[in-house]
Amino acid sequence: MSSRAKIWTAVFSIFAMAQTLGGMDSALSDMAAAFHISSANALYCSTAASLVAVFSCMAVGFIAGKRMSYRSVALIGGVLMVVGGVLPMLAHTFALLLTFRGVFGIGMGIMMSLQTTTATALVEEKSRSKVIGIGTCIAFATTSILQYVGGVLAKEQWNRVFLTHLLLLIPLILIVICMPKGKDEALAGREKKKAHPRPLAIIICLMWGICSVVIAPLLIGCSFLSSAITPSTVIAGIVAACFTLGNMVGGLLFPLLYKLTKRRSLPTALVIAAVGMFGCTAARVIPLLCISMLIAGIGMANLCSSIMIVLGLISDPESISLVSSLLMACQCIFTFLSSSWATVIGNITGDALYTPIRIGVLIYLIFAVIQFIRSPFPKTGQAPAES
Repeated sequence: MSSRAKIWTAVFSIFAMAQTLGGMDSALSDMAAAFHISSANALYCSTAASLVAVFSCMAVGFIAGKRMSYRSVALIGGVLMVVGGVLPMLAHTFALLLTFRGVFGIGMGIMMSLQTTTATALVEEKSRSKVIGIGTCIAFATTSILQYVGGVLAKEQWNRVFLTHLLLLIPLILIVICMPKGKDEALAGREKKKAHPRPLAIIICLMWGICSVVIAPLLIGCSFLSSAITPSTVIAGIVAACFTLGNMVGGLLFPLLYKLTKRRSLPTALVIAAVGMFGCTAARVIPLLCISMLIAGIGMANLCSSIMIVLGLISDPESISLVSSLLMACQCIFTFLSSSWATVIGNITGDALYTPIRIGVLIYLIFAVIQFIRSPFPKTGQAPAES
């Protein structure tokens, strides 16, 4: 295997491990019954890991490529995810289960931060859109596989759902084999000077966090949108799967979209996502709802990929690790807060299903207009940040 192929494989493996928070979601109701807790408290099994990931996300920004090589940091993160992912099946109390999930969250935060960092630092610029697009597709495909396998395992016994995290050994082994050992000394020498994220990079990270929050009512409420048309739970599952399918398709389409739109890829992705979200609120038949969920998923995958690209172009080599960490920390923080967004809007407007999604559409379109007017991408001919 060539050196280039090994690097791509290592980066893809990091993407595969970075978005696996929901691998045990199928057992949440059984978990609540087993520990005699409310369904709301059972959700902490998922959100607690996301909250803990914030701290490891930020820690990686100060460590990866500076005090430790990317390979060493990735291996630590991967081991923590496998160990913290499987150990909850042995927990006899909910507090101990949350502790183990916290270990998983630390590892997940590490891998999340390394996505943009390694794709920018290890992949040449001409291939970066392809690697990030395929990596995004792989990330959502891995999540889908874990959710399916977790559902199968949970049918036997609820705590067996955590065994699904053993599948993460596959990308972890690929990282061990393919990840370059790194050049700690060279990186350390170059990064001794203070590195601060540019204000524009911080704004983009915050925008991604806001986008994550305002699309949450669609993801949480898609089963309610479906039940308003038909009571079938099978159909509800298909509708939800359409968003994930859209994420995968969007990741594969991103290199083409980026080639066609270049500096306008980010606002274009925002518009695509907004169209899909609006379609979900207007759909009165299942096929249209499925198509709208698919479009929203395509838009979100392209939005995520575009943000990774632009951050790599506008950030100095010394700060890309910190910027990547800030991006994922914003995602984790806002994901933790997302469960309250629909509730707050519902309390204000009296509609906790359609109105929060429509407000999300408006926010996406406002962001798109701003960035159509002034793109955050470097202008043609302007030298981007070295990578």
